[in-house]
Amino acid sequence: MHFYKILTITATIIALTGCGDSKPLKAVELPTPKITASSQLEKYGPEGLLSATQPGWHSSNPPKFPEWVMVDFQVSREVRLLGLLPQDGNPTRAPKSIHVEISNDGNSWSQAATSGDACSPNTPDGWSEIKFAKPVTARYLKIVILSNCGDPGLVTFRGLRLG
Repeated sequence: MHFYKILTITATIIALTGCGDSKPLKAVELPTPKITASSQLEKYGPEGLLSATQPGWHSSNPPKFPEWVMVDFQVSREVRLLGLLPQDGNPTRAPKSIHVEISNDGNSWSQAATSGDACSPNTPDGWSEIKFAKPVTARYLKIVILSNCGDPGLVTFRGLRLG
């Protein structure tokens, strides 16, 4: 009985004070991703996509398919899904048919996901989410846009989320 009391007291002390050289965990701050695009109309670049800033990214007019938007995470990151938010009031400009490609070096690409019709939002908050068949880890992610939802003049979207 005495042995179990000592064991319980020892376990409690270790739990409260730590063991040896253990140090508290520090929060890891990830670098800010950089976003680029194959084209842009005037001042409507892709920089505000991660914060869903209006009016969002606009391709050249008319778009020259395939258009693309690329995210450089600066470090490798796991991604399980991609969300696109159409520009308010312009749903026909949103990407329709897309391929999502990943790379670790920015030169050699492999396909991670596809969507033949991303025109209809599939979340309660109005985003079109594309879930990957399995999680992928890469430094670069490229959204290759093969067509939009019908507008002949532009491809636009205002938000991009990655989960």
